[in-house]
Amino acid sequence: MWDLLVGARLLQLAGALVLLGSSLFQLYGLPGPASPAARWPVRLLLASACMAMLGTFLWVMAETVLFSGDPADGTNPAAVWLVFSETRFGRACLLRMGLLLAAIAVSCLMRRAQVHWVLQSLIAGVIVATFAWTGHGAASPGWPGMLHLGGDLLHLWTAGIWLGALLPLAILAVNARATGSAADIATLSQALRRFSGIGTAVVAVLVLSGLVNTWFTVGIENAAASARTAYGMTLLLKLGLFLLMLMLAVANRCWLAPRLQVRGLQLSILTEAGLGMLLLLAVSLLGTLPPPSSG
Repeated sequence: MWDLLVGARLLQLAGALVLLGSSLFQLYGLPGPASPAARWPVRLLLASACMAMLGTFLWVMAETVLFSGDPADGTNPAAVWLVFSETRFGRACLLRMGLLLAAIAVSCLMRRAQVHWVLQSLIAGVIVATFAWTGHGAASPGWPGMLHLGGDLLHLWTAGIWLGALLPLAILAVNARATGSAADIATLSQALRRFSGIGTAVVAVLVLSGLVNTWFTVGIENAAASARTAYGMTLLLKLGLFLLMLMLAVANRCWLAPRLQVRGLQLSILTEAGLGMLLLLAVSLLGTLPPPSSG
């Protein structure tokens, strides 16, 4: 059941962040009318929403078993609905699934590209926000809880902007290398410039919001001792993966992109995306572990 819980968290988190980051990327990274032949962005958003939907439902099934202690309840509609309707966690997941259905409908029905990206960005922003109400940030009372929740929201949104843009960038890089077309290489170059233009602000918010979250989940008094806990070791792994991704992003911006090294960019972006998935796996695992501040 533990592996199902972690896997379900990974599926829904990855799907939601890609939905947010990729839809925003279509607005700031590739402005202008989309080519009718370029249907991959729509398919990417549709696949992301479906993946997040599946992950959310599997998560509720796994939590139902944990709540009741009976493995059979995971497939019992009455028990699953009880979790959906009677717990704050379940209601947040129900809202998330409703929003994901709306995102799927938009991808299937909307034909105007710019309106599509705007609607998906707004829907995905709320979808990602629902994770803050099913995480550690929702457990703190009073104004500290509001600060923690705010830090969670900023961390999730900026993570989506960064991680969610890596897949469309990777697709553009693979396409540019495969075709060797000057137009495709120019599109990749423009997208990288625009993505790099917001990179500094995204990293700054990620670091600051991460510090706020760590303050609440670990605490200064527990900092040294937490390194020997499963939570602390997983948090250090997450930090190491983040630093590796940051190094690749700097390499892309300072060396590979200015020289239009398409092969190097493809390898670097794909590696960064792979590290991002490992980072989300670490985040999914962190959500199942008690933080040091909980005692």
